[in-house]
Amino acid sequence: MQTSFLGSGEQVVIAVDMEYPIGDELRAAWMRYQQREPVLMAGISIFIFCVIAILILLIVSIIVNGKNFPGSIVNLLTFEQVPTEIAAGFCVIGIVGWFMLARRWINTNNLSPRRELAAYFILTAVEYELALLSLMSLLRRIFGGNLWTNSVTYYVVLGTRQVYQARKSAQRTMILYLGFIILNMVSLAVGGAPGFVMAIFLNMGALLYLMRNVAGNQNIREGLLKISKGRLDYRINTQALTGESREMGEAVNEMGEGLQKAVDSMIQGERLKAELITNVSHDLKTPLTSIISYVDLLKRRNLEDEKAREYLDVLDTKTQRLRQLTEDLIEVSKISSGNIELHPQELELKEFIRQACGEYEDRLEAKKLKLCYELGSEPAMVFADGARLWRVVENLLGNIDKYAREDTDVYITLTQADGKASVSFRNESAVEITASAASLKERFGRGDESRRTEGFGLGLSIADSLTSLMGGTFDVIVSRTQFEAVMTFPVLHK
Repeated sequence: MQTSFLGSGEQVVIAVDMEYPIGDELRAAWMRYQQREPVLMAGISIFIFCVIAILILLIVSIIVNGKNFPGSIVNLLTFEQVPTEIAAGFCVIGIVGWFMLARRWINTNNLSPRRELAAYFILTAVEYELALLSLMSLLRRIFGGNLWTNSVTYYVVLGTRQVYQARKSAQRTMILYLGFIILNMVSLAVGGAPGFVMAIFLNMGALLYLMRNVAGNQNIREGLLKISKGRLDYRINTQALTGESREMGEAVNEMGEGLQKAVDSMIQGERLKAELITNVSHDLKTPLTSIISYVDLLKRRNLEDEKAREYLDVLDTKTQRLRQLTEDLIEVSKISSGNIELHPQELELKEFIRQACGEYEDRLEAKKLKLCYELGSEPAMVFADGARLWRVVENLLGNIDKYAREDTDVYITLTQADGKASVSFRNESAVEITASAASLKERFGRGDESRRTEGFGLGLSIADSLTSLMGGTFDVIVSRTQFEAVMTFPVLHK
């Protein structure tokens, strides 16, 4: 022991209190800390993980909130139809009210520490849920685009703008209203029986004026509704109307007359167009029949010149195409003008389809197209015109013959569901289909924009029109090189 720092007569005395306990409170606290340290660290880690998870879930909820995938269209709830300011007031009242009521209940009840902790946990959880629901509702309004358009402020601004735009009429209404109030005050100021009688007549006159305006607006509303439903010949009786109501009634009548003239002109144009197509088609059909007959006669003669035979084959092919076009144009004109007769009867659709496909089987096999039937075992009785239905199936099989890729399968499927029978013709196209399904059903609609194929674009239009006339539906489904035509008819009871 060094004593260089000790003075003369100085000494160091070290003593130990042997009565001091080994396990005091400090040691007990240390031991408890040692035991709970892993639990504390695990709790802190779990807390951090939960906070991160809540943030991630909150971000995901914000992104997908109210969206209906794959179109990502925001679905607004009934609460989102409430004006924005009123909805915000409900949310604030709910959040603040719950907090105040819960705090008051906790403070007024003498709870144990554990129950008080549980109560605060429930309070926080409910507050978080209310705040989250309010936030999601706000975001749905933003994503749905009605945060501003469905607000009281917007309605006030819109109303003010409309009043300003119609300031002349609004000014006149305001003057009349102020005059009405002044006259009422004068009547009350006069007092007694004369003032009472004046007030009665004044208010009765105002009531009659308002009722007359209401009746005029009702007449105009009924006229607009009837014209919108197709009654273009309806006219509003403007004799009993006055002022702006009469002007609006006359404007509605003029609008109806204009629409009637436009519709009549359009109908007349369509009729002339149909007649022109019919007349031209008939005029073409007569010489075309002679050409086809002479071509047939030439084909029966043994022409020695090979070039002449080749030219004759080309002539035969082109005349047959022209004949088909003429027949299609006549069919289209009949459908457009309504000059087409139907003779519906009960048909067994499965056997009808199998028989019609049998007529084309050789032609399809020549192009290495294999017909694959999936017609089921149940009979499908429908009510349709056999000749027109045959034309529909013939057009569909003709399209397959022209446009299907060689050495592929053609699937013909018959399904029955909900009292309806659907026949599907599905094939692989030789070229990619660039047109939409709707445009293919239009007249002269074609699947390839380059127009390299030999069709006229009338087959699907005729099939669609004939199917609709027979009470069925006709749909086209396209996907790049996949083409599918589906016709559906109601099934008769067994």
